[in-house]
Amino acid sequence: MALGLLVLPACGGGAQARLELRNDTGYTGAALRIMDVLPVTTPSSTTHFAMRLSKVYLVPDVDGHRNPTGPSALLWSNPRCADPAGCDYFELARPSAEVNADLASQPQPVDAGTYKYVQLEFCAGGPTGPNVSWQGDGMTAPHEFMFGMCGVTSEEISPPLELKSGDSVSISLGYDLAGSSVVGDVTGSSPPTMPALTAPDGHGVGYNDCAAQSSPAKKTCFNVPAFHPTASKI
Repeated sequence: MALGLLVLPACGGGAQARLELRNDTGYTGAALRIMDVLPVTTPSSTTHFAMRLSKVYLVPDVDGHRNPTGPSALLWSNPRCADPAGCDYFELARPSAEVNADLASQPQPVDAGTYKYVQLEFCAGGPTGPNVSWQGDGMTAPHEFMFGMCGVTSEEISPPLELKSGDSVSISLGYDLAGSSVVGDVTGSSPPTMPALTAPDGHGVGYNDCAAQSSPAKKTCFNVPAFHPTASKI
């Protein structure tokens, strides 16, 4: 998805907003570490999930193609983007405290107004190469792919975020890696013992990306998780 964002600088007397990321997965990593969030009983088999995260925006609204319909406000910009064509991978399969320490987000000035979505940009300068890296069960190394052109839109903020002059808010994006990757049969079996992950292009139907395993009959498939925004005054 090409974001096509129109970003305007905040006017005098505006508000301030700060970005946080929240790993809502119950467990992550090979050691199945407990997250610093509310406990979830389902472990995640996705041990690695990273994006070339470059910028994050607050968006007033989106059209049917998930493109912004009004001026967007910059929430965060990655200081470690080496050049306009790409950024280092930002690892998200970590406890929230570690993710946010690395994020090092600072309050940003934004215009007063109503905002309904958050959009993440992870393809700085255009789609020039893989922008997502992941690893799940049965894989001996991470797999990279190009996802969604250059960005992804969060779920809708409910109720919409209404910022007035002088407001200061924290925008938290929650994501859950439980179920984000799955192991299945390449050709299926009869009767199937696992989901059949077969498509003409060799990828799993309904998945963003798939990777082969050492066993030629199995593959692991992955979907980028949804991002759920919440806002609180600070």
